[in-house]
Amino acid sequence: MTDPSTTCPPATATRSGARWRTGARRRPDTLVVCAAQVRPDAVGAVGAGLAERVLEGLVETGFARGLRRVVAPVQTFRGTDAQWVAWSGLPLPGDGAYVVPEALAPLHVDHAADLGTLVEPAVWVRHR
Repeated sequence: MTDPSTTCPPATATRSGARWRTGARRRPDTLVVCAAQVRPDAVGAVGAGLAERVLEGLVETGFARGLRRVVAPVQTFRGTDAQWVAWSGLPLPGDGAYVVPEALAPLHVDHAADLGTLVEPAVWVRHR
């Protein structure tokens, strides 16, 4: 693995853009979202699409400011038993861990709580 400190010149952020050690100015073109979270205890948070709306708002804000790219991590998925059966196409007859095709981690199902949770390692997604 290459050490980024040896391949990328140090940068200093300024209001007019990034100034690299070479003295060249470059206009920022990417919004990097390090974290954004919807509180799970917020009224109607689970299954209401709030996380998607937060992400859409960040993407729209970046583009409105003239940025060409938005990069954000995505990782935690929760849903009811019925939602996971519909999404995965798998029967989920008991509590426990299930392998979901193309998922990076197992789905954990708790029928008593009517909840399936899949926590994947952070996957960075470029939007638009």
